Amino acid sequence: MAFKEGFDLVEALGLASLCAEIEEIPIPNNLSDWQLIFDSLEFSPFNERWKLWKKLSTDTYAIVIRGTILSFGSILEDLLSFLIKSDAQLNYKHQCIAYKFAPHPQASVHAGFAIGALLLLLHPEKGLVNQLKRNVPSGSPIYITGHSQGAAVATLIRSYLHYQPTNPSHNYKSYVFAQPKPGNDFYAYDFDHLFSNKGLAFRITNSLDWVPQLPFTFELLSDINNPTPSDLLNPLEKNSLKSMPHIDFFLSQLGIKELGNNYGRLISSLLTKIQTKALNLINTILKPLESLQPADIHLPVVQSFFFTPSATPIVLIGSPCSGIDCENPFYQHSISMYYKLMKNQLQT
Repeated sequence: MAFKEGFDLVEALGLASLCAEIEEIPIPNNLSDWQLIFDSLEFSPFNERWKLWKKLSTDTYAIVIRGTILSFGSILEDLLSFLIKSDAQLNYKHQCIAYKFAPHPQASVHAGFAIGALLLLLHPEKGLVNQLKRNVPSGSPIYITGHSQGAAVATLIRSYLHYQPTNPSHNYKSYVFAQPKPGNDFYAYDFDHLFSNKGLAFRITNSLDWVPQLPFTFELLSDINNPTPSDLLNPLEKNSLKSMPHIDFFLSQLGIKELGNNYGRLISSLLTKIQTKALNLINTILKPLESLQPADIHLPVVQSFFFTPSATPIVLIGSPCSGIDCENPFYQHSISMYYKLMKNQLQT
């Protein structure tokens, strides 16, 4: 059975309730029409958790990805905000883990979210790939949802299941809440072309929530499509500025050249941490016999910080805080706030 195309408030509220349940946040919507099929429980090394639900009296399922919690591993996943190629492999010595989130050579994805998604997908016991094979019949419709970090990871999981499906006949529809940016513009183009254009992927955003504004992003001239007149102005391309000293000076005043120079230093400082995360992924999934060190892991890092959101936006206008609520930096971000705003603003 295929999903009905388009945004459906009943679907969105039901999935927001499942996101609240995994975050242990009460909201006024009971889950009596859902049956829990699988709970990964929290597992190391990055404190991941997801649940699989089945809607009673139907053949419909829901994958629910938990968002960030207050633990080092979970927060590190958010902070590893640089881009890696979206269709590549994690290489280590003579072995590798291949993955594909989007096929375009210019598509790239958030490194921390991508490693987290692969761990949730490929864990030998608790991973989505094996659990869908065991628990979900062929042809079943499956919702994919998540809040915050879980929204970005759920978006990448949706892409992965399209390109490397556990069962080609499964149908997917996604609703994510407070999504931080999961990749660059070419990843978003691919995701939106495949799913958003068909009315099967939505991201719900509160206008006063700061999390969907992350990661911090800037667009360099090297991020612009080619050919373009900006090619001659690109400070990262070979020696293109040597014959244009006035342009060289102009870009220096804007700080663009410094951005390019500092990028390498920033990536170097983050690389050890993401290599450690990748090493734990490899050891968890494949358990190689030989001893590995983080420096053995080779990552397909992309020289860009141009992050963009993915999926069709459903925009909620936030209600300004007052009093003690303004002391809570996550007041606008909570799934209970999203549930309340949807109920108040999207009812017809």
